[in-house]
Amino acid sequence: MSDRTESGRFAKGSKPVNGLDKRPQDRNRFPTRGRAFQLAASKYLDMNDEQIRTELAKGDALSQAQQLALQTIAMAKDVNNPAHLSALMALLDRTEGKPTVMEVETGTVEPPVINVQFVGPKPIDP
Repeated sequence: MSDRTESGRFAKGSKPVNGLDKRPQDRNRFPTRGRAFQLAASKYLDMNDEQIRTELAKGDALSQAQQLALQTIAMAKDVNNPAHLSALMALLDRTEGKPTVMEVETGTVEPPVINVQFVGPKPIDP
């Protein structure tokens, strides 16, 4: 008995040999590729100070993206740090997205050339 239907879909009740049911730890691997810092920063921005301290206590168990996100959050919260504003902007740009910027034309604008041709009845010959 085949585990596929005639159209190529899995038959009802069939279990693939390899899949997320066998390796559930791979379930969240692919959507995060290239967005690890963004996801870590989003997670930590929703935490209060006590939860952040708990995360910091994990130390080396955190991934590099998580450590960088925590350091950037700490820098953004420190108003005495000269990089405070740039760290805050980096966090917000990566978690909330950059604001849309409207393009404004500068300089003089040339008026369009308009050609008008009047069409009327032909004159009658005398």
